[in-house]
Amino acid sequence: MMPHSTAIFEGRDAESVLHALRLPILQPIAVNEHDLERLENELRELWHIPEHVEGEPDRIASVRIYELLTCIAAMTYHEEPKQLYRSNAEAEKLLRAAVHYMEQHYMEEISVANIAYTIGYSQQHFQRRFKEMYGMNPSQYLLRLRLLKGAQLLEQEFERTVGEIAEMVGMELNYFVRVFKREYGITPAKYRAMQARHHDPSP
Repeated sequence: MMPHSTAIFEGRDAESVLHALRLPILQPIAVNEHDLERLENELRELWHIPEHVEGEPDRIASVRIYELLTCIAAMTYHEEPKQLYRSNAEAEKLLRAAVHYMEQHYMEEISVANIAYTIGYSQQHFQRRFKEMYGMNPSQYLLRLRLLKGAQLLEQEFERTVGEIAEMVGMELNYFVRVFKREYGITPAKYRAMQARHHDPSP
């Protein structure tokens, strides 16, 4: 019998394979925890292919690499057909879930792609539906949420520095100061001083 005719996946084939699978090159792909665990298992099996196995190790590795890429492609695009058939009521429920996710994770380094993936939308569709419902894009909403939380901390956590508070809301200090002043008209330090005077019972 002739050996199995599966071609070996070589480096020169990478770009054409990625194009065929519609995988983005040098761009992040958001995955949930379940998919991440699945990818870790696939990579672990690929890494531990025995040198002495029935069949060529290179051919086995090639097949597993292609299966891994196919798996990633399925994770990337599985949500798009579903989102076209969702009712407005379900869409509103999902968008509220996205807002809740931001409220729970605003202090972390989250992206619009991460948020979209948590509710099963593509990033582009999520941004469009979110703006229709809230009048701003998700990035603007997340920024305003962080500034609001920062203002609350400035009022309550007087022992913390402005830099510590910026970090607590997931922002770099200079950027926090700049956008805070743009939003509230004064710097965080002046805002805190003003709030301290309001809370001071002495005349």
